[in-house]
Amino acid sequence: MAQSRAVIWIRNTMVGLVALTFVVLFGLPTGGSSQRAVAEIDGVIVERDAFEFFRRANADRRRRGLPENFDPQRFRELIDNLTRDQLIQRYVLAAEAEALGLTATRSELLADIRNDPGFQRNGSFDPDIYDTFISRSEFDNESSYLDQLRHDILIRKLGRLLQSPIRISDASARDRLTRDQTTVRLRYAAARAGDFPAAEVSDADVQALVQGSPERLQSAYESRYDEFNQPERVRARHMLFRGEDATEKAEAARARLDAGEDFVALAVELSEDAATAERGGDLGSFPRGRMLPQLEEAAFSAPPRSVAGPVQTPRGLHLIRVEEKLPAVDRPLAEVQEQLARDLLAEQGGAGLARQAAAAMAERLRAGVAFDAAAAEADLKVEETTAFRIDSPVVPGLGRVPGVREAAFALRSDEPVSGRVFATRDAFFLIALAERREPDPDALRDEVPVARDRLQQEARNVALDRLYRGVRQRLQAEGKLLLFPLYPDGS
Repeated sequence: MAQSRAVIWIRNTMVGLVALTFVVLFGLPTGGSSQRAVAEIDGVIVERDAFEFFRRANADRRRRGLPENFDPQRFRELIDNLTRDQLIQRYVLAAEAEALGLTATRSELLADIRNDPGFQRNGSFDPDIYDTFISRSEFDNESSYLDQLRHDILIRKLGRLLQSPIRISDASARDRLTRDQTTVRLRYAAARAGDFPAAEVSDADVQALVQGSPERLQSAYESRYDEFNQPERVRARHMLFRGEDATEKAEAARARLDAGEDFVALAVELSEDAATAERGGDLGSFPRGRMLPQLEEAAFSAPPRSVAGPVQTPRGLHLIRVEEKLPAVDRPLAEVQEQLARDLLAEQGGAGLARQAAAAMAERLRAGVAFDAAAAEADLKVEETTAFRIDSPVVPGLGRVPGVREAAFALRSDEPVSGRVFATRDAFFLIALAERREPDPDALRDEVPVARDRLQQEARNVALDRLYRGVRQRLQAEGKLLLFPLYPDGS
């Protein structure tokens, strides 16, 4: 049996070494056409095979956990743009590494391949696994893969070079651990526009706004555009069944529906779509072009309050209940401007009263009045959050209020109240510390080395990102960064 291509490559002769070294050190030829290229960076072509390889990896990694009704076209566009941006970053940083005199040697390439767990069997490098990977990957040839591996090595070296002046102390690592593991609970008072009586809006005030502030109405119309301009939509639910017995499961569920059982209850019990099952299979409302074509066709063809299916899609078999058909909406600004003016004036009145109440409470806090007493004087209710950390995506009970999370962790027992008013579009908040819990310093001792390494890696990534953004900006300004159509044939 002839030796595998991987064995031949690893055991090549000196002639092969010279040829390979030329490819590794100087890159692949850059004479490809734009049909084969996705970008050109300072004269270097980013080939499509590399794009397809990283695109598949990105799609596989990010497809998990997507809701069943996520728009496939939008997903493709997101993955395409992400992949090309990542590739540009790789090429730019690798070129910067080489400009600084860094290289990727043949022995380093060999070591990376041999030490990759994906190319090993029973803890040892297996040439056949490597050979199979190359033959089945999107890369046109082995040299294309090696070129990307060379980028990895160069970027790692560049990161270490940029990181070398940075030193993370144990104290800094301990502080970071303490910060990350500290929890706080807040007491807060909220003044929401909806809790205050709407202002009396006269017809004269409406007409004055319509005549005097057309740009304000235009802005309000654009912010609510989807409310006044929508295509035909369907509001629907579904159940999803997968596997070899999907047909049997779908037909059994259909029989139970025909016998009078509730669709929502059955979806919770039977649907295999984790994203919607707990909501009774609720897909919300959607226009044409948003869902899988087969599911969409069935939903738009079925009458309201009927069940369609089983319907086959690439995801499996679906039973679809059409809850409601929503007609297209097309209302120009001229038709709704008086409604918009009335809403703006009413909201302005409620928001103004809410702002005044929050400001009055803040003034009393600055005067030394206790938090509960100041809230009572402003006729605001005091509520309390559950415990949360600095990296919590939202503050329990408050949501995403700008500045609150950061201010909460600045509060201490000796200064438990913030006199600042935190605002969203239609609500105003004041906060005070209810409880702060920090981890035991002794319990952090074993975590410090890991935290120090993580901070070191973060510093490296920040330095690499700063360098990349600066170089990319320069290349764009000089016209040396070209982006080609990802699908020249329009597919």
